[in-house]
Amino acid sequence: EGKKCAVCGEILVAQEEIAALGHTEENIPGKDATCTEPGLTEGKKCAVCGEILVAQEEIPALGHTYDNSFDATCNICGETRVVEDGLTVTADNKLQLIDSDENHIYHRVTVYFLGDQTVEDITDEATLKAIDSAAKTYWSIAEINKVQLQKSGKYVLVLNYNNGVGGMKETGFVEADVVVPELTLPTVEAQNNKITVTAGDASIGNYRAVVYYLGSQTVADINNEIILRAMDPAAKTTWGLEKINNLQLWKSGNYVVHLQYNVGTGVKQIVAKAFTVAFSELTLDVVGGKMVAADPENAYVHHRAVVYYVGDELVNPDNLDEVKAAAITETTYWGLEKINEAKLVKSGNYVVVLEYNLPNSPKMTISVSATI
Repeated sequence: EGKKCAVCGEILVAQEEIAALGHTEENIPGKDATCTEPGLTEGKKCAVCGEILVAQEEIPALGHTYDNSFDATCNICGETRVVEDGLTVTADNKLQLIDSDENHIYHRVTVYFLGDQTVEDITDEATLKAIDSAAKTYWSIAEINKVQLQKSGKYVLVLNYNNGVGGMKETGFVEADVVVPELTLPTVEAQNNKITVTAGDASIGNYRAVVYYLGSQTVADINNEIILRAMDPAAKTTWGLEKINNLQLWKSGNYVVHLQYNVGTGVKQIVAKAFTVAFSELTLDVVGGKMVAADPENAYVHHRAVVYYVGDELVNPDNLDEVKAAAITETTYWGLEKINEAKLVKSGNYVVVLEYNLPNSPKMTISVSATI
């Protein structure tokens, strides 16, 4: 504060400048956007003079979001909407058919995969069939809604059903561009006379191995289950990765394995593998009154030697009547060590039958004759 003369105006006490205080910031609260209304970012103003220091900006309304075009409930606000029935492809590349009309019957969807090709008229089924002659058809809503599209590219879905009035067929056509994430698919190999399966991505499950034993035969199309079943009607089926990977192959020869699995709730997929297995054979002989049995790879279990002493009789070991021979005399030795320690002490003719098996496999035998 200063002073001056009221008559002549002379400055008696000069004023001194006081520095500006500066603005005092105060937050202006923002507002979240909703599905239908825009929001605002947070702003700032001076608490003293009210000057806007940071202007608020508008955030656009989010809009409703749904899992797919048939989902009735918004994922953000929970608001429900009226959903029309129909056929579509969901965000995770599954078919979805909704039809609440009880009069509609005999639903059928044919899935044409066009890859990178396009067609001018998607209702031209002759053209669609020419592009995808192996198009698959699925019957009933339950079966249709299990279909998982497996390839990236263009699809045309043809929906057929009857409207229940005079059995008239109605048809709908749906185009879809599908992008399928690359999956790590399972693999199957044969190592150390066992099947080895490597699992694929987490979305892959329901593993099942069907093992066809072909012996000395081969097959041109290892994917043809009908031919394989005819060659091996007793094909061995094993469920689950752990059990499959513990499965011991049981004979030398040719095999085909079908590793079956599903991707999500999709239809069955198959990895087919052909390979040949060669076991080192067990050997059995009688030398100097002792049995000599060898298992070079220690691959077999339950070794058992049955020694038949037939005296003066001459017996072909390949046509041995074990019941008749056992009536004369029979001795059994368990385990390779016990077998190889045993001595044949009587003079005369013997037949030795070595029994054994691979884990989880039928019994196998080797028979030899000897004279002591």
